[in-house]
Amino acid sequence: MHLHQVQLVSFVLIAALAACRGGATGIHSPEASVAGSWAADTMCAGRPACTVLRSSRVAAAGGPLEVAELGFRHPTDAGDDVVHCDRREYWLVGPSSRRLIATDCAEQWGADNPGPAETTLTGAKMTFRYFEGGSNDTCDTYTAVVDLNAFRIKSEERMTGDSTPSNQCVNRRPSSKNVSPGDGTSERPLVVLHP
Repeated sequence: MHLHQVQLVSFVLIAALAACRGGATGIHSPEASVAGSWAADTMCAGRPACTVLRSSRVAAAGGPLEVAELGFRHPTDAGDDVVHCDRREYWLVGPSSRRLIATDCAEQWGADNPGPAETTLTGAKMTFRYFEGGSNDTCDTYTAVVDLNAFRIKSEERMTGDSTPSNQCVNRRPSSKNVSPGDGTSERPLVVLHP
């Protein structure tokens, strides 16, 4: 076996192991599934390259809700780094409502382009932890806690800093980027990870 074949086999095995463990950036929830959800039945209808990655029921005060994570593969002929984004969308879905919580990319392709968020769902609160590597060894981080019952950002922290070779953001300080929350429509997600 040649070195590139060994590397490919190693990559496939690591990816399969990450998929079995739920991956590092998916919705972490004990109730995550796809079968029998409004999202699986309706969210990808008429949207090419759309896949329901996960769907998690939410302990909602006002009736049944779930968070759906949708995935969209980039075009096979993608040239620019930003076009390589395998877009993910996080939706709050009810029997008759859909609101976009946030969007990200499964991985970051190039400096200053959107990257992945790590998400956690606990009851009716969803936490986003986002890291983006920038040009000139800079980085941006963003942490937000969303109250899904009220569909509002409960707390947030946007920081900038210096990036290390191991993708750590050090010497962090408050970011000068002032970003307003969106209204949850498909063009304006509530949480803006990549301003």
